[in-house]
Amino acid sequence: MDTEQKLCILHLLDVAKEPMDRSQVLDILTQLNIFNPLEIDIALGDLVKNNLINQEDNKLFINEEGLVVIEFFRDRIGLDLQKKIEDSIIKRLPQNKWQIHYDRTAERLYIDYEKADDNLLHMEITLDQAAYQLIKNNLENLEDKDFVNLKKFFLNV
Repeated sequence: MDTEQKLCILHLLDVAKEPMDRSQVLDILTQLNIFNPLEIDIALGDLVKNNLINQEDNKLFINEEGLVVIEFFRDRIGLDLQKKIEDSIIKRLPQNKWQIHYDRTAERLYIDYEKADDNLLHMEITLDQAAYQLIKNNLENLEDKDFVNLKKFFLNV
């Protein structure tokens, strides 16, 4: 099975930051005209079997092992293809969205808050893995009100 297909699936699930229906994954990757549905379905089965993604009912999500793999091998996916996958996900997400990404290799935390097509907040923070693990749950549960609180804190408004 093509490694690029598996890495694209891992990248897709990482960028989505939430469980996705199997059909959504198939739909996104086939609409990009890069893989056929049978190849994607086989790759999904391999990723589940190799414990890089989990499947509960019809929902797929990337697990810790999958996150480690995609962090180390994301650069094997062309930047254009990464961007196409990210754009496909963004089109399907709610208009207001927190984007959180931690790069284990560089020990950098990237936090963005987007409303519609505008990026209202972008932060890059150097953070070791132990510190990231301590705040990971809080980051995963950020809401719109948290942006307002940050704005008040930094801008005194």
